[in-house]
Amino acid sequence: MRLEIPVWQFVRVMVALEDADAKRGLYDEWRGAWQEVDRELERLRIEDPEGFAELMMEQQVVLEVADETMLGQVDTALGRVIADMDRVLKDKKTETPQRDDMAFERAELARLRETLATGQ
Repeated sequence: MRLEIPVWQFVRVMVALEDADAKRGLYDEWRGAWQEVDRELERLRIEDPEGFAELMMEQQVVLEVADETMLGQVDTALGRVIADMDRVLKDKKTETPQRDDMAFERAELARLRETLATGQ
């Protein structure tokens, strides 16, 4: 299965996989793309903040999901990210601009998760 997602979604998934210590399977499969994207984001963060924003929000990453196991790992990572976001969104101390941005991201990640589950 070929998966085309915005860079920011890829970043969320890979960070979740790193945090889960999932250094095998999906993480290993996508490590090359992750390292390339991470290096470029770091460079742009320092040298070109507008380029950083454009890469994060406007560019896509094309990835291969080889089998159902890897698809399950994507689903688990997305579930973890969404649950973390839900905790932040429920916190009354979360400021409105941050809340709005996170609510948007949460909705988009939930939509991605649903798309992957239905295979559409």
